[in-house]
Amino acid sequence: MDEDNSNPLAEAGELTREVVTNLRNRGLRLTPQRLLILELLQDASGHIAPEDLYQQVLQRFPMIN
Repeated sequence: MDEDNSNPLAEAGELTREVVTNLRNRGLRLTPQRLLILELLQDASGHIAPEDLYQQVLQRFPMIN
């Protein structure tokens, strides 16, 4: 696959690309926050508590609620 620095999904895993396609098919936007959450879930080695996920996203996007 050719590298494309303008495409945030260039290095995403197959599951992430599949979920993104599903989001777009449902008319939902792929926000940086959604992409980060997908990446965190994909990289998790097991269960990740919602609060832990929120704290990780909050570090990068302090204004998220």
